[in-house]
Parts: sequence; structure tokens; C-alpha cells
Amino acid sequence: MQGKVLASRYRLESQLRTGLRFAEYELQNKGDFMIIDDLKCKAECYYGKTSSRHVLQVLLTDGTSAVALYRLAKFFQKIGLGVIGWFLLEINKLLHGCVIGRGAEFGKGFVLMHPIGVIINGAVQGGEKVVIESGVVIGASRNGLPVQVPVLGNNIFIGAGAKVLGGIRVGNNVKIGANAVVVKDVSDDVTVAGIPARIISQHHSSQPPAISCQLSDR
Repeated sequence: MQGKVLASRYRLESQLRTGLRFAEYELQNKGDFMIIDDLKCKAECYYGKTSSRHVLQVLLTDGTSAVALYRLAKFFQKIGLGVIGWFLLEINKLLHGCVIGRGAEFGKGFVLMHPIGVIINGAVQGGEKVVIESGVVIGASRNGLPVQVPVLGNNIFIGAGAKVLGGIRVGNNVKIGANAVVVKDVSDDVTVAGIPARIISQHHSSQPPAISCQLSDR
């Protein structure tokens, strides 16, 4: 009986410690857990609106749970429970067929429209409002060290099957067409397509957001 009481007490203390770590993390990051921002971005992409009703609607759309698992994995890593984070990313791989490296970082508004076939190297750094379709690969262009991977700016849409490879920089307000292969730097405010990718149109920085997903059919 005493053993059960001690076990229950241990579980309660463990849960409280986890809760305190979460609260500390939230305070340090000004309450920014980013999942809500991801949902708002997806709602804007789908419906052009970010009302509570539209945010709730995207909860059941494809890819939402994949992003949620990624965000939870990052949270557990940051509070020192990396094993749980690794386990969540493995679940993501099994459930959704997408591979996101443990070290990959994305800002607010990270959206996986369809996660199947998505592969993101663990060294990739992405800005805010990055929207990714199915089959996208973001990673190194060759084996060996040092590993060179892309750095993504803000407000980027990457179409289905596109490949973004090597130590390149993709600027802000960029759309990458389906099946494009990007192996060179991409400047701000452009749309690129083709193999290798080339600029097919330019737009003023006030014309996006790229998250309008004009290159995809909803």
C-alpha cells in the first residue's frame, strides 16, 4: 500500500515538474508555443481568414497533426526531455510519412499542407510563415562534412515535390513551383520554377503573402 502511495506521489511530482518547465518555457518565450500561430497561418492559407471558427476547421485537415507533433517534440527538447521529442518525431514518421530532423527550426506559421514524403534536414533553419506541400525535400546536396543546408526566409510557399538543396539562402516572399529543384540562392519577392529552378515572375513585397497558396489548388 505504501509503495502505491509513493508511486502516485512520484508521478504527481513528475507531472508538476513538467508543468513548471512548460510554464517557465512559455514565460521565457512570451507565451509563444507557436502551434496556435501555425493554425492561424493554415487558416489564412485555406480560407483567407484567421477567425476562431476557421482555426478550428483546420484542426482536422491533413498535416495539422504532423506540425503539432513537431512542435511538441521541439518543446520537450527545450526542457531537457529530448528522448520524448525523438519519440514524437518517430511517431510523426510512422503516422504521416514525413521526416523532420530534430534540429530543424521554423518560426511562427509553419504549415505542412500534406506531410507525406516531406523530408527536412535537421540543420535547416526556416523563418516565419513557411508553407510546404507533399513530397518536398529540404536538405544537403551532397554527403560529407560540413553539411550545408538551406536557410529559408519568411513567407515562403514550396510546391509539391520541390527540392531545395545545399547551402543556399531562399529569400523572403518567395514561391517555389511544384517539382522545382532549387540549388542556387533565391532573391526576395520572386516565384521560381523548373529544373534547375529559375525566376519566372517577380512581385512587389506588398503583394504576397506566399501563404495564399496560389500555386496549389485547395
